[in-house]
Amino acid sequence: KLEMKRMRQLDIIMKDVEQTSTTPRVVGLKNVIDIGNGYRLRSLNGTQDAKYVDSIWPYSSSKSLKMIERQIDADNRNSTITGYSCCLGVEYDKQLVGCIIRHRNGSLGILHVDNDHRRKGLG
Repeated sequence: KLEMKRMRQLDIIMKDVEQTSTTPRVVGLKNVIDIGNGYRLRSLNGTQDAKYVDSIWPYSSSKSLKMIERQIDADNRNSTITGYSCCLGVEYDKQLVGCIIRHRNGSLGILHVDNDHRRKGLG
């Protein structure tokens, strides 16, 4: 029942974004979306979010933090044009517990949800 409610909320949000014509609505960049049970969906921003992503990524290296920061910054710049943000985080109690990143080639990756928050439909 909760899963269906969450899916309807996200469907309404996406329809709202698609129907916006002249003023782009950036999901997550300007809006934080309550997705239920204390979880909030938002865009990733800044070095602090990049550090979280880098810390959970199994392929982290001495260069990966800068790469992730560039991906988040590029996504935030693109979102002002396209109206969509694709580098998103899920937070609980004001802490990031999940993320997904849009790579520079447009593909999505680094999908992660912390162990304590898995099996709740957040990914």
